[in-house]
Amino acid sequence: MSEPNRVDIWQINLGRRITATEMLCQDLEEAKGLVIALIQEPYLRKGKIPYVRGYNAVHYDGNEPRAAIIVPNKLHYFPIPALTDRDMASIMLGKETNVISSIYMDGLITVDITKPLQMVADYSKYAKCRMLIGCDSNAHSPAWGDKSLCGRGEAVEEFLLNKDRKS
Repeated sequence: MSEPNRVDIWQINLGRRITATEMLCQDLEEAKGLVIALIQEPYLRKGKIPYVRGYNAVHYDGNEPRAAIIVPNKLHYFPIPALTDRDMASIMLGKETNVISSIYMDGLITVDITKPLQMVADYSKYAKCRMLIGCDSNAHSPAWGDKSLCGRGEAVEEFLLNKDRKS
């Protein structure tokens, strides 16, 4: 059971599947407290994220968004257009103290895969606020439970561990 003023954060790649989406919607409606869902590869109905009672969906309004954030109506937030595109959705939560982003990193794109992470880090530094990123990086690393390490995993690890990065 959630504590007062507590917000749980869930992250999931729905694989564009209706069954996974229906299960998430049911879980959100049955949740005991406030939940923000960071979604990658959402199922779309007529180009839109399906409605969840009591929640708003934040995502790119263009063609086939691959990242979204489902936010309870009760929370004070606003979308961050500069950090929202087909593969990223971002909000400012609370009194401009928390940037929350959902990011999908296409496994077929190999150039500069950490760019969206850097964009959120730069924005957070500029706004002097904390950041939280839920991401499907399509990267493998023992650091997050995989048995092997791939080049994408190395790039994301390096970004996360680099104390001298721009932000």
